[in-house]
Amino acid sequence: MTTCQSGIFLSTRRQRDFRVNELKKSNTPALTDPELRELLDVTVAGGFDVDETQLRQPNRCGARIALARQVAMYLSHVACGLTKAEAGRLFARDRTTVHHACIVVEQRRDDRAFDQAIDHLERVVKIVAGTRRRSCIN
Repeated sequence: MTTCQSGIFLSTRRQRDFRVNELKKSNTPALTDPELRELLDVTVAGGFDVDETQLRQPNRCGARIALARQVAMYLSHVACGLTKAEAGRLFARDRTTVHHACIVVEQRRDDRAFDQAIDHLERVVKIVAGTRRRSCIN
């Protein structure tokens, strides 16, 4: 338990809600969809050592690039709190494609190295996007 400015004790969940409400009051502009997509593309491309322009291709472009794109969709849903439909629009894909991407990434998280890489990417996205987009704060 911690206290907020008024001295009231807050639970962990209420701490998060308090931070979100404080962020709503701030004048920090939220990320636009193109900015969020760019953040996800750059972050995931760096993590998977692929060209970020390949992540924007309408076709699959090979297994490594497809996995990187699936991770970007997964992060938009999990780290940024977008719905699967919103993530689908962000990536010009259907919500069922985002759902499939989330399943693929979750299944691969059984591999310890992959799980650590996803955790790292998730933290990066939350830190960078969370300062500008209220839905990315936990």
